[in-house]
Amino acid sequence: MLARDALHWRWLALAVLGVLAVPLYARILAVAGRLAHQADLFTLPELVALAVAVGAAALVLLSRPARTSRQRRIELALLLGCGVAFRAVFFGATPAISHDAYRYIWDAHLLVNGVSPWAHALSDPALKSLRDTAIWPQVNWRDSASIYPPGAQLFFLLVNTVAPLNIAAMKWAMTLCDFAIGALTLVLLRQRGQDPRRVIIYWWNPLPIVEFTFNAHVDAVATLWTLAALAVLARDTRHARLVSGILLGLAAATKLYPLLFAAALLRPNSSTTTPLASPARTVAASGGRLPAALTPTLRLLLTDPLLLASGATIALIYLPFAFIGLGSGGFLATYFGQRFVDQGILFRLITTIFVFAPLQLVLQGLALVTLCGLIAWLRVRRKLEPAAGVLAVSAIWIALSPHLFPWYVAGLLPLLALYVQPIPFLSPSPRGRGAGVRSLFPLASRERGRREAPRAGGEVYALYLFVLAMPFTYVIFAPGHDPNLFTWFFYVPLALAAMPWILRSIATLFGQTAQAGASATVGASGGRPPAPPYTKSGRVPGIHTGLQPASRSCAGLSRPRFLVSPASRATRRTHPQPPQEQTP
Repeated sequence: MLARDALHWRWLALAVLGVLAVPLYARILAVAGRLAHQADLFTLPELVALAVAVGAAALVLLSRPARTSRQRRIELALLLGCGVAFRAVFFGATPAISHDAYRYIWDAHLLVNGVSPWAHALSDPALKSLRDTAIWPQVNWRDSASIYPPGAQLFFLLVNTVAPLNIAAMKWAMTLCDFAIGALTLVLLRQRGQDPRRVIIYWWNPLPIVEFTFNAHVDAVATLWTLAALAVLARDTRHARLVSGILLGLAAATKLYPLLFAAALLRPNSSTTTPLASPARTVAASGGRLPAALTPTLRLLLTDPLLLASGATIALIYLPFAFIGLGSGGFLATYFGQRFVDQGILFRLITTIFVFAPLQLVLQGLALVTLCGLIAWLRVRRKLEPAAGVLAVSAIWIALSPHLFPWYVAGLLPLLALYVQPIPFLSPSPRGRGAGVRSLFPLASRERGRREAPRAGGEVYALYLFVLAMPFTYVIFAPGHDPNLFTWFFYVPLALAAMPWILRSIATLFGQTAQAGASATVGASGGRPPAPPYTKSGRVPGIHTGLQPASRSCAGLSRPRFLVSPASRATRRTHPQPPQEQTP
């Protein structure tokens, strides 16, 4: 009866939070058009909407699922229904915070007319006859060509085929992608045997609601393909890696950064005992012949269906667009050449130390290769989970990105839903080999094929906090505010990530100090431990005689191992003491 009452109270609390959030999103919609000049109007409704989302997620994660399947379905329907209600506020509205969706439509319009969007800027006089009165006036960066890759252009063309020069059609297409992301999050949770209510971490968060449903950013498409690749890869069927590679290729052709995710999706090495042969040893054993000189890891890469399928997919998508002209990459060179305060923390460090722009890009590339190579090694040799690897590669790209916008990080929420735990830092730290990476990178167990339960470390919460803070870049980057506050968006999460390590280091330091003091005490007593503190009655003080257990820890007062000298332990092994009489 008490459990049923608690369940009903939880449902009531979630319903109340959902009802309270609807007017907050209505307020965000009302002030969206004034965000560039009155950014402070956005702060309060966004902050309260985030508090509602985080509070509801905590309420779900801190509670157990309902007992019956009917009750579980009701609660999941309540969570999903509230998320739909939040998105319904923006269904009939046109994008007001960001106008990137108008560029999508214009690019498709150029392609339909046989014009390359990468070779012609928006203000090109040669395209004056193609201008309209609804889309062209709303497009920003009119002196620049398009930056969106052919995979994204293919999606724009598909929408344009259904409804040409229609902003509502583009918004609905991105909204459908948003709904599909929520569905794939549920699929991933089910595949892992986790609570499906964890989808609330994505479904109730204001970031995808505003950036995917309202602003209609194409990052929703790339996130959709990436999650689909993870879901297919988890099925472990005959052609799973092939299909997953095709989906990863679609994601990389839509936005360039998913190409880095290949490091997290490599095929793990089947051998867990024999180490990989070194290249020098392999070359020497093969007599210098190139095919035999390939290391097992390289052979694994060259024969991986996922990598082959993703490469072929990217090539097939780029090939038709090459006939109309890819130009010099459009706005891409300008994108990587611009230097604003919205840089990743590592890229900001590079640009601060080194002024020469080409050297900055070289160092950025070397850092990406090195860190992604570490993720690839963890995947191949330590069987890093693909979802955890994608999350880690995303964090690497965030740290090294030349520009960061709120919609860049919205795709991390479905993956965070797999790993975020309700109470950080309180779960026991994993021990043994690989413990340093298991908090963020759960490894596949090598015993009976079981996978270890995910453990959320400080890194996961740091990434989650960064995602929660990103919408407020609309405020600090607005006129009249300090954009340098963006660096604190990194410092605070990094401090949070370092906190468990600092606490463990302090505990270890105090433990070593206590051990050294105890060793000094034993040494001063001639190697003999101090006598146990018995009372006149022969009983241990502080313990009730009727409740004193008949165990060696209480009756014999065994001391911790570091309090007993080596000589004393040797004496005990040579001359064992007779068993002591237990206290009645």
